[in-house]
Amino acid sequence: MYFQYPNYIGVDAWYHSAIISDIIEFGHLPIDYTYSKYPIMHLLVSIGSLISNITIKNSMGFTVGLFEIISLIYVFLIGRSISSIKIGILATFLVAVSSYHISWGYYIIPMSLGLSVFSTIFYLLFRKKSLLLPRFKIITLLLIFLIIITHTLSTAVTWLFAALLYVSDKLYLIYSKKDLGLSLISLSLVLVVLTSMLGYWMYATGFIGYVSLAIKSSLTTSEISPIVANPLIVNAIERQLNRIELLLFIGFTIIGSLFWLSEGIDDPRKLTLMVSGAVITLLLFFSIFIGIDSALPDRWYAFLYVIIANISAVGIIYFVNSFKNDNLMVFSLVIIMALFTAFAITGAAANGGSAAYSEVQIKESLTESDLHSYNTLSRIYHGKVTTDAYSGLYFNYKAKLPTKNFEPYNLTNDHGLTILRINYLKNNPVSSPVADINQQGYGGYEATLILLNDVDFESLYGNSYSKIYDSRDISGFY
Repeated sequence: MYFQYPNYIGVDAWYHSAIISDIIEFGHLPIDYTYSKYPIMHLLVSIGSLISNITIKNSMGFTVGLFEIISLIYVFLIGRSISSIKIGILATFLVAVSSYHISWGYYIIPMSLGLSVFSTIFYLLFRKKSLLLPRFKIITLLLIFLIIITHTLSTAVTWLFAALLYVSDKLYLIYSKKDLGLSLISLSLVLVVLTSMLGYWMYATGFIGYVSLAIKSSLTTSEISPIVANPLIVNAIERQLNRIELLLFIGFTIIGSLFWLSEGIDDPRKLTLMVSGAVITLLLFFSIFIGIDSALPDRWYAFLYVIIANISAVGIIYFVNSFKNDNLMVFSLVIIMALFTAFAITGAAANGGSAAYSEVQIKESLTESDLHSYNTLSRIYHGKVTTDAYSGLYFNYKAKLPTKNFEPYNLTNDHGLTILRINYLKNNPVSSPVADINQQGYGGYEATLILLNDVDFESLYGNSYSKIYDSRDISGFY
């Protein structure tokens, strides 16, 4: 999917590509970007592009994408360690086809690399006997400091997991009344991660201010809206279809947890997986109802799936083994795997551009035709451009032109060149700003989404401005 489109997929990738482009052009880190203090992915992609002489987009796919594929190995190794090779293989399959793992494999940003680093730290903290060796302790600490300067959310999840690992160890001692000597996680490590993370956020990047403002904004909003699909273009039934993969994951995780509890917890790491999965799941669900869904976005699901995949695999095997007939066991396993795959790869999270449930989809990428038109326009025009938000990313970060977000029916005199992707605007919801938010570095706007499928753009703009460019999909008015 990543290589189906000639340029970046998603919004954030354009922003990060601009940082990478500056690194390659000027030979050092730029200082005027928010992510200048989180440079690891940008440096990695820059090095890959320079060494192999490939485009920034291809370098993103081959470097960050490769790390994400490698990180699947750690899911297998954890499953093999706490259960069996069969469980490890099935858990790896579940993560590999999960919608959020797919989406962060083509929607490549620092979060994608952070997810890979988290999986590595997850394995190192989990493989407790190996931490007896000093080199593993050093590697773990280096990776923790690496993830701190890679991505904020990945760091927060890493600390949360380390804290829950420590708590789970204590709960296991209470539960079993014996110490098997498997756990080496200590309170000092949890505190090192916490103080390093908060120290970097407070004094080096100022990110802690953004977090507080985001939480404040979330707590004052009246909306309750879990993000699984755009409610304007996907109806209620289709929104439920988008949730089936998550419900299957959680359902089989509950079955696997109950099976482990019924058998007796013989390994504190099993308790860690159950406690970590339960806490993060509860945070995600309750955050929706108490109004802090923007502080806990749906990006957490990618980390949750890595944590609970092995429990879910145990639940699936237990369910399959409940059938006494070998043919039924094989058949039920194939059906479950097929359902997981089908609902993962066809839903909005993994395949927003052509999800199976709706005729109208948001395609967050530009086609060859779009790029050709924009390249032509940027060569002959060097002023302000008014266009849809996604096209504005090209003109802002690639063509380096000032942009203004397209507002339907707002025919002001300062629009500069208005560039309209007619088919895009007729088939995708457009943001119409209703309130500006710009306080202490927390920028953006509250917006309502509207559909323009009945608007005659040619008449609306053609009567007021001169058409200076016309192709099959792109029109330019000045």
